[in-house]
Amino acid sequence: MTIKTTLGLLISLLALQTTASAQLPDDAPIALKNVETGLYLDIRGGHIRPGTRLWQWPENETNAQYFKPARRKNSDAYLLQANRFYENKAQLITASEFPQDVLVQPGQPAPERFRVTIESEIEPPSNDGLQHAYQGILNPKPKFQWWYFEAVPNTRNQYVIRSGRFNDNRVLTADARPVKGSPILLRPYAQSDTQHWVVERLTVEAPSSVVLEDFHYWRSKRLLGDIGWTANSERVDYFQVVASNDSLGTLRSSPISSNAREWEMEFDVESEAEGKEWCFRVIAVDERNGPNISEASPEVCQVAQRKQAQVIKYSKLVVENCHPSGRPVRIWLAETGVTGWQDKGLLSHQSGPGGCPTTGSAVVIDFTAGKSYEMIAVDSGCGNNPPSNVNSSCRFLSTTVLQGDPNGATCTMRIGVGGC
Repeated sequence: MTIKTTLGLLISLLALQTTASAQLPDDAPIALKNVETGLYLDIRGGHIRPGTRLWQWPENETNAQYFKPARRKNSDAYLLQANRFYENKAQLITASEFPQDVLVQPGQPAPERFRVTIESEIEPPSNDGLQHAYQGILNPKPKFQWWYFEAVPNTRNQYVIRSGRFNDNRVLTADARPVKGSPILLRPYAQSDTQHWVVERLTVEAPSSVVLEDFHYWRSKRLLGDIGWTANSERVDYFQVVASNDSLGTLRSSPISSNAREWEMEFDVESEAEGKEWCFRVIAVDERNGPNISEASPEVCQVAQRKQAQVIKYSKLVVENCHPSGRPVRIWLAETGVTGWQDKGLLSHQSGPGGCPTTGSAVVIDFTAGKSYEMIAVDSGCGNNPPSNVNSSCRFLSTTVLQGDPNGATCTMRIGVGGC
């Protein structure tokens, strides 16, 4: 072996020793995207024949590009099972045999290839097969099917995929040409992006870093506050906030945009909220891979406390409707100390050629000195029900307590914008 070759091997060994082993999801599909070429590890032609070679191919969202890792018991090694079945046989990714004492330098032809072989009969789904895989009996030469995922430093979700078969740190290497159908090789690690793979988890990941701020209750039966979170997956169709209490049950928000990272909370409860602990989770939902695929964040718990309302003095309230959806709303007014809500009429959308509000008339409510009020606008699609009889998604706008004073200013609330 030449000095150059020996140095190259030493660099490869040292480079891989600086990496950390990955924690991959057992029996949950992943896709492997090459950093250099942007192409995906793919079973050639989607075939199910033993010995089918793997190649690179553009993303096509088929089982030919999806693999399930199964961690070997008491080891950092993984089996990689093709995410498909044929006649109850498990397809495993297997390294072709190649003499260990032959070192293939980058740029030189390499006869070895990465292959799919069928090794054992199992019953789908793959749980039984994974138990056998842990025991290492799927292959008489199990090292051919062991793969170590070594994290690439200072990257996110990038790994070197090292074969457990060879002593010279052979790793999964893509042909540098970004051409679909170009081969997959096993070569010593050379710190090349052709040897770095992005692990794309095909199941949604749970949100994290949930923060609850300004959590309080209002009028005993309404929970308010702000909840924020960190999204850890791009495979999210929407988020949902779930609030739970041991005695009052579980409340769920309407779907929240996948781009959102916070939500202004508003939940109604059926009994007194004071002094009760509520726990909150943020759920990430992925509907593309089937119904009810979701992951929930850790819980954040806090006791609901009363918050003193800010009292502002106004002579009148003017309500205008510029909601982006263009829907009419019904205006409801409550007077402090008086039971029930007053219906102040239906307010049509006021958008026109010149903007909003340019059409129709606003709802104007005059206040009486010494009295306090609260206004809530309810979506007309929720019927003629007062705010106390509809869920939070029906409410378009609400005010703080407004105190009447003939000498006060005019409070203008524009639905879809805000105000006061």
